[in-house]
Amino acid sequence: MRSRRTGTLLLTSLLISTTLAVLPQTAQAANASVVSAESWTYVTKDLPDETHWNATPFALTGYVPGGLSRSFYRFDLSELRHRAETGWFRNVLHGGTGCPAALELWETGTVTPQTTWRNQPRWLKKLASVRFTENCAEQIVEWPLTGLPDRKKITVGLRLADEKATGTAFLFRAGTAALQFGNTRPGKPTRLWLPAHDGCGFSQPILEKLSATNVLTPTFNALLTDRDTGQALRAHFEWRTTGGPLIAAQKTAFGPADQPKCVTVPKGQLTESGSYQWRVRADDGTALSPWSDWYPFTVDMKPPDRAPIVSSPDYPEGQSAGRIGQPGTFTFDPDGVPDIAFYCCDADSNFTTSPTVTLKPLSAGPQSLRVRSFDAAANPSPATDYSYSVNDVPLPVINSPDYPEFEYAGSPGTPGTFTFTGNGLADLITHYAYRLDPPDDPWTTIPAPDGTATTTITPTAPDAHILRVEALDRDGDTIWSTTYSFNVNP
Repeated sequence: MRSRRTGTLLLTSLLISTTLAVLPQTAQAANASVVSAESWTYVTKDLPDETHWNATPFALTGYVPGGLSRSFYRFDLSELRHRAETGWFRNVLHGGTGCPAALELWETGTVTPQTTWRNQPRWLKKLASVRFTENCAEQIVEWPLTGLPDRKKITVGLRLADEKATGTAFLFRAGTAALQFGNTRPGKPTRLWLPAHDGCGFSQPILEKLSATNVLTPTFNALLTDRDTGQALRAHFEWRTTGGPLIAAQKTAFGPADQPKCVTVPKGQLTESGSYQWRVRADDGTALSPWSDWYPFTVDMKPPDRAPIVSSPDYPEGQSAGRIGQPGTFTFDPDGVPDIAFYCCDADSNFTTSPTVTLKPLSAGPQSLRVRSFDAAANPSPATDYSYSVNDVPLPVINSPDYPEFEYAGSPGTPGTFTFTGNGLADLITHYAYRLDPPDDPWTTIPAPDGTATTTITPTAPDAHILRVEALDRDGDTIWSTTYSFNVNP
């Protein structure tokens, strides 16, 4: 048996050589439902009233400077969606002395910042034991668990199986302890997309459904799923010529399940006008999902050669028509280009697969609409600039006999009547929304069945006030807005 002094010297050497590390990627990848310790501590016999709550860089177990130590780890399991009674307790060992030796894992009572050797929790039930041979070097250590109690919080403790082995000590990296529960096979990937150009990440839905790419190095995107909470996943991609042999396969690094996994095809593997397929499956480090369906695509690097034709019966080109807030239908025609997949106009910056859109002008006078068509690879056509004008009509007005605009009147706490009149937009307005500042009240919405509404507002402070008002149509869209300034007598 090694002496306590020998163990202390070896432990001191480990402390001097410390460099912080994280779990190796392979260990992170093997997660199922994984919960990290929310708190940890260790207690030392020769320092019976000293606390080491959430101490860094190590949680100590065994004989250390200060005497025999035990460590504890507290877990919150309340957020687990899928809970199994079997799993593992996992911790990262920085190093140890005195091997061979065994470490026992116990269920204990709870720990707090006041936990000390003299005030340590009860050791309730031995859960598992791991025996180290001659290898006490840095490694990930796992204790198998069965029959875990179904509680929202649980605390476990580590101690030497032989607490008389004075030359034995273990240093575990602070913050690396975790509970892992039974693994579930990842689900078959169903959300795959080929984004415009060469990008990794989410995009507008239309741009996630492209059947072609306009680059020779496209990026394949997939969102993977796994029922296990906190599961890190990686993706295995492969691609081929349509119905032919595989061209290549590639896998990603492990990462959070809620982030897209992507690979980019290297140069020289695809050709212009070629026809290809790709697919993907998920890997949690333990199990593989089924393959996704094949995603077919072609390489199309030639953009449409003609701009779309734009027309509107409600707002004819070069003419004045309609008014603020009055919907207008605009139709896009591909002008004979055969493979147009969607359109985009700068009026609302939204892509649409429909050749007909409805727009509501928000100002009077000259208007311009720029429209492009896009093929299945998101190649843009030349632009069409469509110009028209919106008639000027009398706009809504705000009146108050009690608090006239720009004047001093009333007093704090004195209610005032305010009337909103729709004028030339009366038949389009169904509601008004307003807010008084100060005191920066929330928005209040009132009905306006004939485009007119009256409400009572009570200012609570003296001096300057601003009433912000919006007119809403039947769709809930704001078609007009203004501010009304008035002053309240001190």
